[in-house]
Amino acid sequence: MLTLQMLVIFAASYSVARSFELHFDDKSKENDCVEGPSSWYRGTRAYTASGIPCQRWDVKYPHQPKYLPEGGRHNYCRNPDNDVHGLWCYTTDPDRRWEYCDVPKCPDDSLLLWTNLQNASANILAIEADPELIGKRSSQQKGQFNISVLVDANRFFSEYVDVTGSYMEHTIFYVNSKADCVEATNMISNLSSIHLRGLASTITAIAYDWFNQNLYWTDGTMNWVMVADPTLSFFTPVYRSGNDPLTSIAVHSTQRRLFFSTHKPMGSRVIATDMAGQTVKVLFKYPKVFKVTAMSIDYTDDRLYVADYWDYLAMVTSCDMDGGNIKHHYYRTGSKFTGIAAYLDYIYMADDQGRYNNHGDLLYSMWILSKNTRKTLKYDFSGEPRGLKVLSKKEEDSLSKGFGFGGCDGVPPCDHICLPRVNASRECACSMGYHKNGDTGCTPLYLEDNYLFVLDEKLYKLFEFSLNPQDEIQYGIVETDRFEKISEVTVDPLRQNIYLFSSREEGILKYSPSTSMYSKLAETVQPSSVAVDPISGHVFFADIHSQSIYGSCEDGRFIIPIMTPMSMLLMSDIKMLSVDSKNKKLYYTNTNSMEGNGQVWRMNFDGSSHEVVMENLHWPHAITIDYKRNSLFVGEAKLLMVIEIPLDSLNGLLDDPPPEVSYMLDVGDQSYSYLKSFQVYKDTLYFVGSHQVHRMSLTDGSIEDYGPRDFYKLSSLALFSTKYQQNELDSFPNPCLKQNLSCPHSICVAISEKKAKCL
Repeated sequence: MLTLQMLVIFAASYSVARSFELHFDDKSKENDCVEGPSSWYRGTRAYTASGIPCQRWDVKYPHQPKYLPEGGRHNYCRNPDNDVHGLWCYTTDPDRRWEYCDVPKCPDDSLLLWTNLQNASANILAIEADPELIGKRSSQQKGQFNISVLVDANRFFSEYVDVTGSYMEHTIFYVNSKADCVEATNMISNLSSIHLRGLASTITAIAYDWFNQNLYWTDGTMNWVMVADPTLSFFTPVYRSGNDPLTSIAVHSTQRRLFFSTHKPMGSRVIATDMAGQTVKVLFKYPKVFKVTAMSIDYTDDRLYVADYWDYLAMVTSCDMDGGNIKHHYYRTGSKFTGIAAYLDYIYMADDQGRYNNHGDLLYSMWILSKNTRKTLKYDFSGEPRGLKVLSKKEEDSLSKGFGFGGCDGVPPCDHICLPRVNASRECACSMGYHKNGDTGCTPLYLEDNYLFVLDEKLYKLFEFSLNPQDEIQYGIVETDRFEKISEVTVDPLRQNIYLFSSREEGILKYSPSTSMYSKLAETVQPSSVAVDPISGHVFFADIHSQSIYGSCEDGRFIIPIMTPMSMLLMSDIKMLSVDSKNKKLYYTNTNSMEGNGQVWRMNFDGSSHEVVMENLHWPHAITIDYKRNSLFVGEAKLLMVIEIPLDSLNGLLDDPPPEVSYMLDVGDQSYSYLKSFQVYKDTLYFVGSHQVHRMSLTDGSIEDYGPRDFYKLSSLALFSTKYQQNELDSFPNPCLKQNLSCPHSICVAISEKKAKCL
């Protein structure tokens, strides 16, 4: 374990200078120890560390007392002013006003954790949660004490937003926003694991239910409270706040309650629900809170502590579990508390407003407030603190309080996620894209035909949407464990193959849902687009580096270049391919890396007759062909516009070709600024926004949402319809079959409706 020397500064702890000496008291217990804060001590030690007997607290000789403990008609060691160094008393020696009592602390390995951002590193740091242990040690070490570095990472790859964990499991969970994942580290073995890829960059806070081992978090972009099961494999929203961003969260494990905050100007709220996101109650709202920056449960007093930020000052408030008995504990101008934790008699506050010391060092502070005396001390250190958490056996020792009606100890177990309830039976929840099967079961939705494949590139998950008009709009997940770092999908409906790829990774993954078989094509190519000819099964793809276009047979045995750019390579930026199976043409969009300089090209399947068919486009990206309308559709990505052109017009078959038709796809979503993918089916254009699928009628131009707003970052659509294949594509000729052309070491491609050749 790494250690880091840091300076601790104790602020405003004492107002009296003290010194001491003394005799013995027979009432003292030699095996005495201090359990918790020494202000709670009720033992009978009555002499100081050097052996001087203590003066009674209620007498004025030989010293006039400034402090008087509760029930002070005795001379036992006490700590009425919350001295961080522990117990003390006034002495009976006239020459020594006061002295510390040498009563040891009872064993306590509770930890205070926080995330820390240095210039070049991101850390999870830890110190003992009891400030008296640190105070005694720092006095022996002249103001220095050790901080443990539990996690140390390069800040170029990591930035830790919040931390939580379980004492009993010896495990901490922390949000790495740069790596877009949640990491878990076992503090005994130091082994770490990565979870929830793609979800972490928008997480604002996390909390752990150590009784049921569920992890909860707030998503500030989706405006959801999310939960994941103990394996962190299944996850689902339990509360949706609409347009109000969520900022913080706390979990009361034994009372089975969630607390979270939402923020909008003059509309912030602190909300309580059960762990299923139900039984909603607003505890307080603006103007009682302005912008909640952190929350924590105090298991000692069963209170909720809230850190609030009012632009110029930070404030700490608490209430009981139902929002009553509100108390204001502390405020400080020029501070902002990004983390808060409560433990025994202490409230810890992480202040992210740095201040320069006399040496020019930028230091941040951890403020510690005594709930009893309202006195504060602080630790100053380098590196910006954020999330804050106490891990303590004293909290989790109360496990037995969580058993009983509404808990997750029932039989049968839930398939995915068990959500305990208050005064109600526990609820089983399914992960996103799965559907409830009875009370406890979760199954994917199996659609037989006519659906859209929809890819969420942040979740790396593939979903399917029903296109049958008689079906209620529903979607389900394509269950597989192989999809990782994928952003695009295309489909061969005849052979029922799915091709998945990413412009950031090499190779193309071919997946057959019917057999659950995988294979990888073109492992040395980094594709920007993949298109399939459903007549032959041939796969065409563009390489992002060489800007070349290749053809391959279905199984990837032969990969043949069919277009290699020459002088245009430096500017070329191929976005998407589309196959015209009817006319045996391959179309593709190319932005040429410059707005207003975009083009649509086409060529034969062997690369011949390579020509520009559209130019001076703003930024063309998506492209597709619909044979029912017999049209080519091209998307102007940054203009959110789709252009429709009749194929007969492009092929020169019309003496008086009609003008192009343009459709604007503005859905009123500010996060939707780039049209990346669309498909046309039965006079309807389906397209992806940032978080959901939309559709536009090509008949009247009306636009509506299609399905729920349940996605993080949709990137690609693909149409699967055997009916469309039968009605529109099966009549197209395959010259390779008609000519009985054999290409043992290459692939056969059609170059017209009647001719084919070996590449």
